[in-house]
Order: sequence, then C-alpha cells, then structure tokens
Amino acid sequence: MKVLPSPESPVFDFSNFRKLWNKARKEAGVDGFRFYGLRHTCASHVMMASGNHAAVQGLLRLKTPGLVMRYGHLAPGFLRQIAQSLDQRLFLKVAESAQIEPKAITNPITTPVEALPV
Repeated sequence: MKVLPSPESPVFDFSNFRKLWNKARKEAGVDGFRFYGLRHTCASHVMMASGNHAAVQGLLRLKTPGLVMRYGHLAPGFLRQIAQSLDQRLFLKVAESAQIEPKAITNPITTPVEALPV
C-alpha cells in the first residue's frame, strides 16, 4: 500500500487496472472473483455498520435509492442481532418501570437443548 499524494488523488490506476486486478486475484487465490462483487460487499458492510443509505449511495455513486437496496445485502445473523437488541432494550424499559429483574435472552437456535428453560 502507498499513501495517496492528496485527498483528491484517484484510488485506482485505471491505465493498467486489469493487469493489477488479475495479479491480485491470482495472489489471493480467488480466480473466479469479479471486481464488481466488491461493490456489493462494500455496500453491505456500510449498511450494517451505519444503516446510512445516503452513505452507500454516495460511496458507490449509485443513481437511485432503489439501487442501494439492490447492493446492500444484510448478513443472515444481522437482522436477528438487531431484533434481539431491540427486544433487550424494550424489556429493560419495561423492567425499569415495573421494578423487575431483567433476564438474559436465550436464543433457541444457538443454545443447546439441555440449556433451554423448561
């Protein structure tokens, strides 16, 4: 890696991009991988990290918000994690108002059967 001369400097050297990309793919052992796939990966990580559609649209230079939804894929466990976080937050608010002790959330999918409450 090298430092860019200025913030406005292009990140990629497109004059010999194909040669550099093919060399990088070969060294990484991902011969069938296309550069285009990195756009989906970037969009997905930005969506999961920030939830900011405008950031995804700006970073990838997508013309419409609909394209943001096409590019930004959420990891399988991400929505479950968000739902559990919301459930915990709502339960804590109820517990505070009702003066009860909060209990840990048990995930029936990842918890061994013998550890599940009866």
